[in-house]
Amino acid sequence: MTEGKWEEARPLLQKALDDADPAMAAEAAFRLGEGHRAAGQHADAAQAYLTAAYLAPDSRWGQRALLGAGQSFVALKQSDAAVVVYRKLATAKGAEPELADAARKELKALGAN
Repeated sequence: MTEGKWEEARPLLQKALDDADPAMAAEAAFRLGEGHRAAGQHADAAQAYLTAAYLAPDSRWGQRALLGAGQSFVALKQSDAAVVVYRKLATAKGAEPELADAARKELKALGAN
């Protein structure tokens, strides 16, 4: 996401967080996380990702958000927090297999099981 587009998209995504449909709000939060992470704002990214995971934990967006949160926590050198979200994703019933596999790989890279 280029800086100009991010600046345009951010207020729209923040407004979408108020959507009555949790899946829509979760997608907006996930996309906010992606934008923050691309901008190197990992603390803001982690917060947005965790919002998405909270709003719709069993949705595609909630699951993808857990992976993004873990990556942001790693960038922030907060390995313990990364392990928590990766484990949650790796053990989630109904998680998309490729997301659960990615979480397990990240756990292994962190030296956790």
